[in-house]
Amino acid sequence: MSASRRLVALALAASALSAVLGLACAGDEDGTPFAPREGGVTDASPDADAAVEDAETPLGDPCGDTTGLLSGAAWPVRGGCPKRASYAARRPPTNATLKWSVAEPASTDAVVEGSGLAWVGTEAGRIVGVSPSGSVVASLALGGAIRSTPALAASVVVVVATDGELVGVRRGSGIVPGDAGADAGAVDAGEDAGDSGASPTARVVFRLAVPGLGGASSPVIGPEGLVYVGTTAGLVAAAADGAAIRWTADAGDTTASSPAIGDDGTIYVGNAAGALEAFDGSGARVFRWESGASGAGSPAVGPDGTVYIATADGALHAVTSDGKPRWRATVGVVAGAPAVRAGTVYVGSADGKIHALAAADGTETWAFTTLGAVAAPSVSADGNVLAGSADGKLYVVAPSGLLVYAANVRGAVRGGVSFSGDGTVVVPAGSGIVAVGP
Repeated sequence: MSASRRLVALALAASALSAVLGLACAGDEDGTPFAPREGGVTDASPDADAAVEDAETPLGDPCGDTTGLLSGAAWPVRGGCPKRASYAARRPPTNATLKWSVAEPASTDAVVEGSGLAWVGTEAGRIVGVSPSGSVVASLALGGAIRSTPALAASVVVVVATDGELVGVRRGSGIVPGDAGADAGAVDAGEDAGDSGASPTARVVFRLAVPGLGGASSPVIGPEGLVYVGTTAGLVAAAADGAAIRWTADAGDTTASSPAIGDDGTIYVGNAAGALEAFDGSGARVFRWESGASGAGSPAVGPDGTVYIATADGALHAVTSDGKPRWRATVGVVAGAPAVRAGTVYVGSADGKIHALAAADGTETWAFTTLGAVAAPSVSADGNVLAGSADGKLYVVAPSGLLVYAANVRGAVRGGVSFSGDGTVVVPAGSGIVAVGP
């Protein structure tokens, strides 16, 4: 590297470090902005990123058919799209600027409309809508803590799975007093939610009773407009307008798995017995693959149709679209679904690491260490990996495994990172709903 390029790299590194330290001083008691890394790993430089990008495998289709989802939505379902690949066709924030936060503990990932309005489920049992400025503009109490990330249907209805019901929610208008949508919490940036004891409204447009519904299975919406979600009895397909349950497929207890949809319309879901189940759009079984372990999690579908799914024994499995095993890798207990980009699969693990594995054979290419269990990662258009940790930080890691920066989000991260249209990322944390971005 030339002397001038070294100076540029040093200047960029200093700028990023300054931004992160500013955030750490604002809320991090130990003042440490970076977590330890694997031996020999140093901060990423522009040259390192460029080298990785030049050698990269073509993306293929990382998303799938989004016809049934809200048109133009930046992040309409958990994992960003029907394949749950957690890939964003946009770049992440260039530094660790904390844009806004809402002081209500999040319990789900965020889904983001095209306008930048983010919908999040909370520990207090509310679904809240947060504007791009950090204002709570919609709030509705739905009962106990919401564990299922909502989905944005084409009809501009937010579909949330609660205990025993699918609920369709739409943003209302005006401010109403009392508990018709109790105050969603203090807002650190942007306008407040309204007068004391009042909050912006959201309204229920349908409620559909679904036996066995509960847990953390997040709905996904197929191109034909059916909502797929896991229950104690199997996989349920329901009309996106809440009119009726269309079919139920016997797949065992799938409440801990969020279904994913492949390019050909096959729906994949994991079950408590450790199997990966696959069904067509009519509910007919395509295959059942037994992992030999218990507790299959949420699947993600790669560009070539390979399905990646983790099990409770700490293994990540790659399974072909016709139900044949490709490889198995030990990565620790995985939270959420893997992220897939080109030739690499990324997982966040309870061992405190982000693991990057070759999609072809499961070989680990790098592991980045944090100070806590790592939530589900997302991957940006430039190949950077974003993942939150229980240590209270959002990490941005280059495709080479080198740290770009870490942002202090002032609380353990509880779910995957979601992207807004302008590159802002929304992070669900124990301290509240946090946005990092421009």
